Amino acid sequence: MTNAETNDKAATAAEPGSVWVFHGAHSRPVDNHLNGWAEACKRAGVPGLLFHDLRRSAVRNMKRAGIQDKVAMEISGHRTRSVFDRYNIIDEADVRGAGERLEEYAKQRKRERAARLRRVK
Repeated sequence: MTNAETNDKAATAAEPGSVWVFHGAHSRPVDNHLNGWAEACKRAGVPGLLFHDLRRSAVRNMKRAGIQDKVAMEISGHRTRSVFDRYNIIDEADVRGAGERLEEYAKQRKRERAARLRRVK
């Protein structure tokens, strides 16, 4: 039996409801889930993709979706804030978006203050 056949057999033997994305028998993590990774990436049209690229993307996607940091850390398996922050990479669009949200917040606060002042008069 080849490694791929062994891995396929282990994966199909996993218990329903396993918490692991890559799992084998008895809902245990697969020992070496990277067998064939380079070839799979090449065939998928993303040669050179690192497995950890997926973890970093997952953290960024969770943050952009508004998921609380503690929840995202639990999902991604980060135990410390410092390591989690290394995966939470921001770019110019993130900074620009934060500025736009802050500007909208300031406008809303100004409208609310003006409405309160009109009621007082």
